[in-house]
Amino acid sequence: KREKVHICGEHAAEDNVWIDEDFFKGKRILLIDDICTSGRTSDAFKERMESAGAHVRMAMFLAKTKNYRRTNNYKYN
Repeated sequence: KREKVHICGEHAAEDNVWIDEDFFKGKRILLIDDICTSGRTSDAFKERMESAGAHVRMAMFLAKTKNYRRTNNYKYN
């Protein structure tokens, strides 16, 4: 059985990152994350990047956890 890493149930890593809107405005972006469990972190970063004016083209994950409910925002191959 998998142990919870985020004990409080909240995931606020995306709140600790500063995004330079001048740099990302109009750029095409590939989001990369190490592990996809629910997709919530990538969804939050996607929203932040798009609000900065970036065009998020795709997200790539190095691994995904097994037997976890997935977000419908990404294709899993």
